[in-house]
Amino acid sequence: MVLYGRRRVGKTTLIKHFLKDGIYFLATVENEALLIEKFKNIVADYFNDEFLRSLPLNSFEQIFQYIAKQNKKLVVVIDEFQYLARVNAAISSIFQKIIDEYLKDKNIIKYDEKYIHAWPLHPYQYLVEIIKQRKWERSNIGLEMDSHYFTALCYETIKTGLPNAKIKDAERLVNWVRIVKSDAEIKLMKSAARITESAMKIAFKSINPGVRQCDAVADIQKALFNGTPEFGGDYAGVATLLPTGKGTSASHLTATEDKFVLGEATIIEIAGVYKRYHCPMARTVLLGQKNQKKNRYNESNKRGSRCRNRSY
Repeated sequence: MVLYGRRRVGKTTLIKHFLKDGIYFLATVENEALLIEKFKNIVADYFNDEFLRSLPLNSFEQIFQYIAKQNKKLVVVIDEFQYLARVNAAISSIFQKIIDEYLKDKNIIKYDEKYIHAWPLHPYQYLVEIIKQRKWERSNIGLEMDSHYFTALCYETIKTGLPNAKIKDAERLVNWVRIVKSDAEIKLMKSAARITESAMKIAFKSINPGVRQCDAVADIQKALFNGTPEFGGDYAGVATLLPTGKGTSASHLTATEDKFVLGEATIIEIAGVYKRYHCPMARTVLLGQKNQKKNRYNESNKRGSRCRNRSY
């Protein structure tokens, strides 16, 4: 089964919530041998098998051979599978072999590659057939109606193929689930926050009169990916936003090749990312002397905020 969708909607949280008994492995962009070793240790922990931990295994295939021999119904989750493909371009064919040879009778659903970007075929046509095979065609079916990757054609394929199903909008369901964060997730978010802090300091240093906006963003992006000495960063779900001057009156403008101007304000919106957990931050910098009129306005705002806080 493949679960996919836009970033940061709570797919991982949803999986962990329902994974009462199973193996969860988060793939990262690391050396393949290191990933195999980590996966082997997770499987060894699950089966409480110190002998497995001691074996010098060198492929995912060997580990899945072991899992298949345990003769146990088991859910194995591989999160961020695309990172494995970065490490080893042949990983899809390797897992195809694993499914065909070791897990073919283990209730794994796969679909043919012919459905991927091959009009007029569509992956949801196969999804409809699976639902019919399981006799769910008259059931309630929840859809993320506002998901970025859930297109009009996806909806029409389900609606046309399952005319007796009760289609319901389940958009809020996943959003509510993702609110709950485990201690491990909070730790990852704190790591992302450290990356954000480091990159914001670089932003303050890079934004100066006469510097091109794109050059400042290059410095910021480098800092976001460099991370800290303890952990590296990753790409964010949103670009670095840098509206400046008159552009601050508009939302979410990105950098241009124009230069920063003395006396103008710049809004910095960035997000540090660690293992796909984001920590966004927004700050405003003003190049040059402070505007006294704006200072008085800011002080009035602060006093108003303090009064509101005391009233609560």
